Amino acid sequence: MKLETRQFGPLEIESASILTFPSGLLGFEDLTSFVLLERPEIAPLEWLQSVDDPQIVFTVMEPKAVFGNYHPELTAEDWQALALPEGSPLDVRVLVTVPKDPAKMTANLLGPLVIDREHGQGRQLVLHASDYPVRQRLIPDPVAV
Repeated sequence: MKLETRQFGPLEIESASILTFPSGLLGFEDLTSFVLLERPEIAPLEWLQSVDDPQIVFTVMEPKAVFGNYHPELTAEDWQALALPEGSPLDVRVLVTVPKDPAKMTANLLGPLVIDREHGQGRQLVLHASDYPVRQRLIPDPVAV
């Protein structure tokens, strides 16, 4: 399938690479089909491109690339919504905000995306019983000496 995107121009998307988020993402509940675009030149950042609205793309990343001890706990309801047995292998991504000053990028650790690549399904979680922040800096402020 061909997708004409604002950011990347025309993309050829294989239907097998489309991820379905049945509930969409927070604030974008009507967008349910996405493709994850991985580019080595910007790693560990990736893009989550909407297939439903090619003008919408989110910057995401695998959180362990920066936050090695990050481990979101899924509830029984989360596993049920994913229609998976508890403990099934999942990829985790977090949404990244990139302001004009990229040194001030933040990651939303409170609302991770969990992806079951085998079945092409995903879900955005809200970790209610967590102390993870919505805006965790990727690059800490330098310490004054």
